Amino acid sequence: MPGIGITLPIRLGNTGMFAQSQTVVEQTKSNFVNLILTKKGERLPPSENLGCDLWNILFEPLTQATAEKELPKTILHFKQLIKITRS
Repeated sequence: MPGIGITLPIRLGNTGMFAQSQTVVEQTKSNFVNLILTKKGERLPPSENLGCDLWNILFEPLTQATAEKELPKTILHFKQLIKITRS
């Protein structure tokens, strides 16, 4: 069965090729982690705006307002499949 996409971090799969996700949920999780762990400006054009500014606030005093501002902004811009809800 062909996969949906390459999982991250990149690793070898059972077929000797890169490991691939088999479900949309698995691929969405992989893409989300990649987005959060990528610094803005780290990628070359046309993706230089890909990423999250969490790295800029990582060692700053974290307030709920800071976290609630940065993550939803990034998610809404890049990952429309993810819905943010309060628990």
